[in-house]
Amino acid sequence: MEEDLQEKYPQVWSEEIETPQEESALDMSIEDFLRGSVSYDIPDNAMLRVLVKRQVAAGTMVSTLTEKILDLSTADIYLWCASTPSSKSSTKDSDGDWSHEEGGWETSAYDKRQLREMAKALYDKWDEPWGAASKMVIVNF
Repeated sequence: MEEDLQEKYPQVWSEEIETPQEESALDMSIEDFLRGSVSYDIPDNAMLRVLVKRQVAAGTMVSTLTEKILDLSTADIYLWCASTPSSKSSTKDSDGDWSHEEGGWETSAYDKRQLREMAKALYDKWDEPWGAASKMVIVNF
């Protein structure tokens, strides 16, 4: 079994002592971590917006970040996904008997509500304000 693991995960296995390296060898970038938290295609500019907001450099490994930063970044991604259009049409190509269709998806109001609830739970965990809460104060003269 040990040999199977060495073949399957060579980047995690140390040649010298033949035992798994530290957990950090199984690390991933913050972008991969956040993209893996949802089944949406997240464009680079949306990802960078979240990273800038949380003051995280692109390519940062998750092992170097706090649980708070990971949770709040994930919540930001959930809200971004909840704000995307509800559907995207697909593209169909055909030529004679050959045809191919790609793209296209649809999300329901329930899906978007779930994303907002998951984001809210993470924001609440860290006492982070969220949503469109008004900061306006009305004063009578």
